[in-house]
Amino acid sequence: MRSIVIIAVICAVSSAHHLDSKKFGKGFEDLLDQNKFEDILQGGKIDDLLGNLKNVGDRTKNSLKFASNLHKQLNSTEKKPLNEFFQFIIKHNKEYDNETATSERFQNFRESKRRAEQHQKLDPSATYGTNKFSDLTKEEFIAQKTGIKGIEHVQRLHSTAKPANHSRVKRDTPPSAFDWRDWGIISSIKDQGNCGCCYAFAAVGAVEANHKLYTGDDELDLSEQQMRVILPNAYPRER
Repeated sequence: MRSIVIIAVICAVSSAHHLDSKKFGKGFEDLLDQNKFEDILQGGKIDDLLGNLKNVGDRTKNSLKFASNLHKQLNSTEKKPLNEFFQFIIKHNKEYDNETATSERFQNFRESKRRAEQHQKLDPSATYGTNKFSDLTKEEFIAQKTGIKGIEHVQRLHSTAKPANHSRVKRDTPPSAFDWRDWGIISSIKDQGNCGCCYAFAAVGAVEANHKLYTGDDELDLSEQQMRVILPNAYPRER
């Protein structure tokens, strides 16, 4: 379980190439040119870059300013990762409180990127890259995003589970592969943020998919928040 989770945080399928740079204005387009990026930071023109950004909040701009102060501490081989970190901050609207926190997140980002590149070499059939979790440590990701606290926790959660009743039925030979997405059954991807309600999203997604399968209606969009409100004790709590 833990190894799968750790890989997820550092080796997501890359989507950076599909980013619409015009959404963020000329300032972001300048970041895509490494030479322009170097000229901006070496010339102390970070305020000009920030002023040319669009759809970027003030706290995110402050984070970029903190990141710009790291430039003078880096050697030549570290300048490109800093450029990519700038793009990462903008793309995911990152907000860091101070330069120390920004420096720590930059180191986490570099480590995530290094591991993604390592997996890319081991598995060239896929495309690996960074995602919005790439500034977290492995420990932070496990604590914030999985809700799993080890093998004993999993065993306790399943302690009351009962085995299903098995029945033998005649069936055709199953296909070598089957994906409900190919049939348009699976509902759209949703982001639960840090709410800790993965059980609600999983349950609602299953209900939506079954509704579509049996009725053909693809307009149903149930509320995970409502489920959480009416079933406040659905999630197993520590005792």
